[in-house]
Amino acid sequence: MLLLEDQCDKIGSCCMTLAVRDYVSPVAVCKTYLTIGLGDNGRGRIQARDFDNGSYDNCGVVSWKIRRMTDPCHSPAITSLRDTVAFCCTDVNKKIAVVMRITDANGNYNECMDSVLIQDKLPPIITCPPDINIDCRYPYSLSNLDIFGTVVNGGNGSTAVVRDPIYIDQRYGHIGRHSESAQDPHFQVGVNGVAYDNCNLTLSYSQSPSLNCNKGTILRTWTASDAAGFRSCLQTITVYNTYEFNGLDANVLTSTSGQPPYDVPFNNYNPLTDLNWDDMHDIYWPADYTTNQCGAALDTANIAWPYKKPWFREDVCSNVGVGFDDWYFDFEVGSSQGCKKVIRKWKVLDLCQKNEDGTNPVWTYDQVLVVMNSSAPTFTNCAPVEWCHNGPGCGPHYQTLSITATDDCDPETKLRYRWQLDVDNNGTYDSFGTGSSLNPSLGWTIGTHRVVWEVEDGCGNKETCTQLIVTIKIVRSQVQYVSN
Repeated sequence: MLLLEDQCDKIGSCCMTLAVRDYVSPVAVCKTYLTIGLGDNGRGRIQARDFDNGSYDNCGVVSWKIRRMTDPCHSPAITSLRDTVAFCCTDVNKKIAVVMRITDANGNYNECMDSVLIQDKLPPIITCPPDINIDCRYPYSLSNLDIFGTVVNGGNGSTAVVRDPIYIDQRYGHIGRHSESAQDPHFQVGVNGVAYDNCNLTLSYSQSPSLNCNKGTILRTWTASDAAGFRSCLQTITVYNTYEFNGLDANVLTSTSGQPPYDVPFNNYNPLTDLNWDDMHDIYWPADYTTNQCGAALDTANIAWPYKKPWFREDVCSNVGVGFDDWYFDFEVGSSQGCKKVIRKWKVLDLCQKNEDGTNPVWTYDQVLVVMNSSAPTFTNCAPVEWCHNGPGCGPHYQTLSITATDDCDPETKLRYRWQLDVDNNGTYDSFGTGSSLNPSLGWTIGTHRVVWEVEDGCGNKETCTQLIVTIKIVRSQVQYVSN
């Protein structure tokens, strides 16, 4: 209202409306080089006022809003002005364009735009399956060790993760007649491991077995990695031998033991038929053996069970080898113990075990093989011979007569020879001797002679043959040529 007064003190007035308006926009100033780290849930937020770097207005700023230019974190995308703006794992290591709008009381506004660097500074969290001890007989394959557990990807932990239990049947360390195929479903040793990360988690796996004779350790490593780095955990599987091969735990078979049961661990064992195969020992030494043959008949390939060789309980935890040396003994002819005896000295060793001095343990046993042979030697060259005497006069003729024989038990050098010489083959023996050759000191006279040979082996078996020797005189005719 306007009042007017003159010199006569007269007053007049009038009213009018006066509007004061602000048409000046605020000055928006955005922060630069702003960095946001994502949280455990893989999300990050920034308030609009946190993006302000000193914006001002002549009448004062009354509101701050913020928005993203693009939004891969929501579906549908949110790009409208809000009090806060969200970031996610897709934005990691990217500069995201952000717009801030400030508004004054009169509705005047202004905007500024800058970028925000999004980072993931939280490394993954990982837990491995528990360490496990197993017997070396436990059935597993290095190509798939998941029966000992694995590490599951738990994401960012926002949802429940199923961690399956791990069952290990410790009965595989037992040697006996139980069924090895049935595992105890109640023997739980732990649960699977798990890995969490707020953002994109990558799991990798490696294994490093260090086994000898199926014993040792298997190291399993899982690595969880993301943009912020990586973390690893280790599971150790220790493989031990509950039951070492022991050659002192032995049984000696008898002639009634029969065939060995080849299945381990004796699932088909029948106490009524298997007799001495009682499944309680590591070595079954062969029974003593008596035969009437020699040579190849004493080879293990030609000897039947239970005389053949040692039978031993070998499995994946041992590396058992077997060998033997034969010691030969000759007995007096006619002995009730046979004519020959072979002490077969068996040796069994386990290459998977070591003594304190570094050698492999060896277990020995002496098997007795008795030969009661009744086969006589055989002469090879007892046919008649004819010699021509071309020396002076009518003899005598000097030449050595020899003979050979073979035997199924003794080598030719061990055969004993005797001979009788009938000069002129008149039925009377004129000389006697031993050996496989004959050369009379007086020589062979012209005519027919008879030699009776006898050969005897180490078992007292004899064979004879008669050989005729004919000595003739070569007479050269003298022819005189007369010329015409």
